[in-house]
Amino acid sequence: MPSKVGSPKTQPTTTTGKIAAGGIPLPRKSGPTPSPTTSTAGKKDVFVSGPGSVLASVGGEAMVRSGHQLLRYAGYDLPVLSNEGKLTAESTLVLKKFQADHKLPETGSFDTATMVALKAAKSPTTVQYPEYGKMFKDGVLSTTIAIGFDEGGADVRQRKAVVESLLSRGFKALDVAKLTDAELKSHGLDPKKVDKSATYYLKSFESDGKAVQSLVKLVDRSAAAPKAQFANAMAGDDLVIYSGHARYGSGPDFDDIKSPAQNFVIGAPYEKGHVAIGKNDLKTTKLSDGYQMMFFDGCTTRHYLNDLRSIPANKSAANLDVVASSRELSWSTGITDVFTMLDGVMARNSIQGIKSKLDTGNANPKTPDAAFLADGFKGNQYHPTTDWLTGD
Repeated sequence: MPSKVGSPKTQPTTTTGKIAAGGIPLPRKSGPTPSPTTSTAGKKDVFVSGPGSVLASVGGEAMVRSGHQLLRYAGYDLPVLSNEGKLTAESTLVLKKFQADHKLPETGSFDTATMVALKAAKSPTTVQYPEYGKMFKDGVLSTTIAIGFDEGGADVRQRKAVVESLLSRGFKALDVAKLTDAELKSHGLDPKKVDKSATYYLKSFESDGKAVQSLVKLVDRSAAAPKAQFANAMAGDDLVIYSGHARYGSGPDFDDIKSPAQNFVIGAPYEKGHVAIGKNDLKTTKLSDGYQMMFFDGCTTRHYLNDLRSIPANKSAANLDVVASSRELSWSTGITDVFTMLDGVMARNSIQGIKSKLDTGNANPKTPDAAFLADGFKGNQYHPTTDWLTGD
């Protein structure tokens, strides 16, 4: 299949194929609001199986909350539930998956054996999370979705699909150029951080019981100055997503491969003579001192890592986590990849969970190695609400 970087000795291959119908994941929804039942008499550490079951014994709901968090901490992704003291149909299935993986009876109950196994499985050294506490601290998740230029027009179709996907998830177009500073503040946004030349989409979601504004900036060839808009994103957004040609490891590009005008240059290409890149932009763009997460969904974007780790003087694994590709990818997976990342971050999933979905979506029997690598993350302080964890 055509890749986002093409043959290393020719210009990038293009595609005229359509984005697969149904390839865009819908938002995850928790199950229907359940009705309470009672627990097995005399067994305080047993949770009655079934959606909506709640322990009647003292502390029962707290134990269920702990069970949900222990599942997440063990790397089993769950939706953020409005009531963590109840089992939904989806969380019951996840619990049964954990039990099956650990050779336990698939009861769908937080019984003694399951809780012991969950406490033993929680492993902060192997399961990591993006720094969600830092990303959501100001009440806004600022994200840029940037779509690189494709000579065959695949990026135009991808932009259309991105917009449709945002709208299907409940995002609303936000015409920031027409809004006053007061109106921006009414949306919970800082006027100083909003690029009034850009296209935005906005949605509110809940994180740890608090409302967060998910503000998505869309950057692509149709923007007046896509390179400048992307540079602003690199300088300050919480989450930066780029999907498109990697340009032989040189960086995101928003115009033709032969033009250096709209390249955001991260580093030198791994092969000379294919792409006109211009001066290095990473050297002149001041990245945020705060925490950022970046996702580069192009072919072998692992080549970006050395420069991202060495050029910005104020960035390290402590405040920059990166997901990059380890091999070539197809344009056909771009939409799914973009929303696997955005949905995963908004749901506060582990990086292992997000990466697993990315790898599965880009599985290739000819190259069975993982499609993506996660760089950073291990030093992160965030993990799911540890005050709900029980035991050592």
